[in-house]
Amino acid sequence: MELLLIPRPGDRERLLEHIQTLSSNTLEELVDAYNKSYEIGITGNQFQGLRLLALHKVFLNKCGTSPISWTDNMILALGKPVEVVDDGWRVRE
Repeated sequence: MELLLIPRPGDRERLLEHIQTLSSNTLEELVDAYNKSYEIGITGNQFQGLRLLALHKVFLNKCGTSPISWTDNMILALGKPVEVVDDGWRVRE
């Protein structure tokens, strides 16, 4: 599942708001948010894209890796469902 995220005016501010909100979440909450996004799938709207990008950045800050890929600063892709392990995550088996 992929989403082409084309920047629009005001996106930076909205992205920073999402990052600020998600940064206070526990790893379990982040994993739950990701898995819910995986279940819903990519809908193609800008709000979802910014939220997924924020989720990706918060995963990187907390774990060093993310189940969401961000390619060429424009393509977001969801991997498989994940679960919490120790102080990180892994793909659910």
